[in-house]
Amino acid sequence: MPFVGAGISQPSGYPLWTPFLKKLVQHTDITIEELEARLIAGEYEEAAQELAEKLGPAFAERIEA
Repeated sequence: MPFVGAGISQPSGYPLWTPFLKKLVQHTDITIEELEARLIAGEYEEAAQELAEKLGPAFAERIEA
């Protein structure tokens, strides 16, 4: 069974996960350095969770948009 991973929707105009998270971090008190450290460590879910907690409903709204 093939695995369809991140990037499959990029040709449709959707952002990749990393740039999306980096854009959202600007609206929190999390520093870009803190976010990048998580991403380098492969902690994408943890980074997204932290952003979701900081942004509240705005996080889901950004994903939907």
